[in-house]
Amino acid sequence: MALRSARSVLWKALHAIPLSMACIPDGCYDYMTMAASDHIHNLTLRTSSVNTLSFRKVAHSHVAQPHLLEDGCTVTNSLLEGAVRVEPGSVLQHCHLQGPLQIGSGCLLTGLDVSSSPALQRWQLCDVVLQGHTIRLQDMLRQVFTLTGRHDDWQGLSETGLGGCPGEPVDRAQRIA
Repeated sequence: MALRSARSVLWKALHAIPLSMACIPDGCYDYMTMAASDHIHNLTLRTSSVNTLSFRKVAHSHVAQPHLLEDGCTVTNSLLEGAVRVEPGSVLQHCHLQGPLQIGSGCLLTGLDVSSSPALQRWQLCDVVLQGHTIRLQDMLRQVFTLTGRHDDWQGLSETGLGGCPGEPVDRAQRIA
């Protein structure tokens, strides 16, 4: 029954939209896993791969000092002011950052605003995933952050509950706190 309902909703929403199909010779599909390393790899597309694609290092972004962006990094929908160095294998998305900053290899930074820059200037980031999220608590907007390692298992982190380490049980008091 639910499948029929879903088909009906999709048909009503999409039946008037013309669709076309394209065949991409030698195309492939990369399944997105829960591993940050796989996600970063797909966003930085190594130009040395067998299927070289035209790939832009910077898209929909303004970078004050583009010479500080090393080959193999990606900056999308971001504003980088001042000296922001980004090493190979790192991705910045939806960020407004102000240098001096050093983003080492293997990083994924998303959703960070300029107010994050002073705190980041004190650290040499490498192999981390740092995400900024704007949340609403009743009538207040707050910025919260998640920080994980590039090699952390995101699925394992969600299975252990808040505050735990993968494979370790989390007691109820710790989860509530």
